[in-house]
Amino acid sequence: MAFDLVVKDGMIVDGSGLPRYRADIGVKDGKIAEIGRINGAAKETLNAEGRVVAPGFVDGHTHMDAQIFWDPIGTSSCFQGVTSVVMGNCGFTLAPCRAEEADLVMRNLERAEDISRAAMKAGIKWRWETFPQFLDVLDALPKGINYAGYVGHCAIRTHVMGQRAFTDQATEDDLKAMIHHTQEAIAAGAHGFSTTRSVAHQTSDDKPVASRRPQGAGLLRGPEQARDRERTADHLRPVQPAHQCRRLAHHLRHHRAHLPAGRPHVRPGPQPGAERAAFLRDPAAVRQVGRLARHAQAAAC
Repeated sequence: MAFDLVVKDGMIVDGSGLPRYRADIGVKDGKIAEIGRINGAAKETLNAEGRVVAPGFVDGHTHMDAQIFWDPIGTSSCFQGVTSVVMGNCGFTLAPCRAEEADLVMRNLERAEDISRAAMKAGIKWRWETFPQFLDVLDALPKGINYAGYVGHCAIRTHVMGQRAFTDQATEDDLKAMIHHTQEAIAAGAHGFSTTRSVAHQTSDDKPVASRRPQGAGLLRGPEQARDRERTADHLRPVQPAHQCRRLAHHLRHHRAHLPAGRPHVRPGPQPGAERAAFLRDPAAVRQVGRLARHAQAAAC
């Protein structure tokens, strides 16, 4: 067989859990056609001696949601061997959002993700309102790596509640609308729902981002976290009142089985460092970290 590409003498780590081994890789029509000792002809040959040859890495926590619009190769993730990323973490997404209210989602993003509002306004051409429409726009963008994404709590709250998202508790009607947008997003291909209660996540005017505003007596979390309820009570605040949490969780569990798998956005077609200065300036936040450190130390003992 004549290969398009042969990678010679690399140390292969294939992700299966098996020990690394030395071999050649033959590529034909964009796919791996053979692994072993290859002596056949190739249009291109790369010498990988002394290097590891591995599948691309998946980065499950990124904030490329804005960057994808002006950075087609996905720096600096692509420089680190990352070939697939998951965006929309911590409740920060650009959809759902109306074009005339784009400032609301930028307010959530700009400080937590250290992306200026001016850069987002200059680099993003708003062509969507709903999350499914946002995914259609992403499909059309040129991409050097693969993308998937969550739908974010902050964006859903601001889309439904407007400015009230930063100050008020959600009403029953608000919650119904949020459930609708969450279901719509997951049905269209969102890989899940994300949120944040981190004290480090603030707007540029030192206010909590939208998902940190709700107060009540419940928190969405997995069964394995229930064991840590007492230890983490100082840090984990309620996302919604308990009855609203149960209702949202019930809807998601009921509908998830009937929804398609998440929709990736693939090629062809750095995660910016979050600003920590405000977090470190906040004495309450520093005390919070101290308490968590002591909890962690006690748990380790």
